[in-house]
Amino acid sequence: MTFGQKFIDNLRKGHLSGEIPTELADAMSDDLIWTSLAKSSLGNQSRGKEEWLDYIKNDNEDYSSEIVYENDEIVVWKGAGNINGVPQVFLFCMNIEGEKIKYVQHVRGPAT
Repeated sequence: MTFGQKFIDNLRKGHLSGEIPTELADAMSDDLIWTSLAKSSLGNQSRGKEEWLDYIKNDNEDYSSEIVYENDEIVVWKGAGNINGVPQVFLFCMNIEGEKIKYVQHVRGPAT
């Protein structure tokens, strides 16, 4: 299984259980920056590692996703699910540095 697939599998486990898998937290750089390219429901466009982990703990929405492209420097994945009760689609681009997720950009919007 690839780094990216392990990451998104552990991310989904965290969303569904409200508990952060150790492998998920370990795969994130301590100075990670996650930037939303769409209007954010959290009130700001950028978050750090701890803010992302807190969001995962408190968001128990299920979704489907798949890797679009991956190499040693980048993981691109897409998915769909209900976000705040509304069907949404999303796209993530994650940069890898030192075998950890360092920079993340994502966009989401209505599924219809």
